[in-house]
Amino acid sequence: MLLSPFKSLPPESRGRELFSWEFVPGASRKALVFALMILLAGVVAGVFFLPRLVPGLEKFAGVVGQYAVLLVLAPLLNYLWKLQKPRVYTLYTEGFVVQIREGKTKLSRGDFAPWAVFDRCELLDNGVKLIPRSFLVRPVKLLATGANRFSAYNVARERISEAKALAFSARARKPERTRMLPR
Repeated sequence: MLLSPFKSLPPESRGRELFSWEFVPGASRKALVFALMILLAGVVAGVFFLPRLVPGLEKFAGVVGQYAVLLVLAPLLNYLWKLQKPRVYTLYTEGFVVQIREGKTKLSRGDFAPWAVFDRCELLDNGVKLIPRSFLVRPVKLLATGANRFSAYNVARERISEAKALAFSARARKPERTRMLPR
């Protein structure tokens, strides 16, 4: 779960657009993100002010702890902020793109993930989970509800199967190298 399946790829290489939808998070998800941000602010305040108030605590949560919190804080806040934003998913013949809506009309650039990276997909209650071939690559969740969820699952399953078949046929066509034994 170290690597991302997303890559930068020009729009010409993505193939034909098959299906697109927008997922808007509900009010409960936004409230949960807001509560997590408040909790995170409390942790940061505790790391910075508790060592001064409680004697002996500065050994454990001193300056090193404060710097560690500051290093982790920016990526974590960015991740939490993106969780509450609407997402636009677009499925292409060669892969898919996930974009985050920034405002009414502006979309983020979005990165491309090819179908060949994934081994299978699972239908979940809130979307489709794409499971990669390698254990080092993190799984991707396509958030969707209603008919969009079933359509996304069908397209993803079909495209992943097609990518597996193409990889298998390419391996079958590859000539075997024979080794000549000396006489």
